[in-house]
Amino acid sequence: MITRASGDSHRFNVADRNAYTAVKAQWQDVQRARRGEVIVDANTRFERRATVTKLGKKSKRTKLAAIQQKGIEPSASNVKVLRHVYASEATALQGAKAAWQKLQRGAAEFSIKLAEGRPELFTELPAKVVGFKPVIDSQAWVINKLTHTLGDGGLVTDVELEIKLDELT
Repeated sequence: MITRASGDSHRFNVADRNAYTAVKAQWQDVQRARRGEVIVDANTRFERRATVTKLGKKSKRTKLAAIQQKGIEPSASNVKVLRHVYASEATALQGAKAAWQKLQRGAAEFSIKLAEGRPELFTELPAKVVGFKPVIDSQAWVINKLTHTLGDGGLVTDVELEIKLDELT
């Protein structure tokens, strides 16, 4: 837990990221002469599904499937279209998912300079912050970057946090 009293200074930044509401990726399977597109947004849920062999049996292999919980109706002005045309629907889905997660990761950033160093902190550690504005305190954060500095004033730790993404299967 990181409290306001434990820090000398802090900075909070909310990035607009062009207000994208979805990511669209196109794919073209030249072997089967098929093409299409996949759209990933906040309502998309991912799950792994077992594939079926040519004989109709359940395979040990799985493939990533996207399930829309609500209908997608984003306007053309706020959909990020990936320029790369993917070789299959599965790779297009993975590319769109990665691009969507990258947009979400950079949505808000919070950094604080801790007056007393905290050597037990490390990157990718979930962190809870307390004593700031409600919009900051209510977020689930993860440590993105740490800098420990040992100087004349003792050990000081600079912590950079980003919003923690929910685990997607």
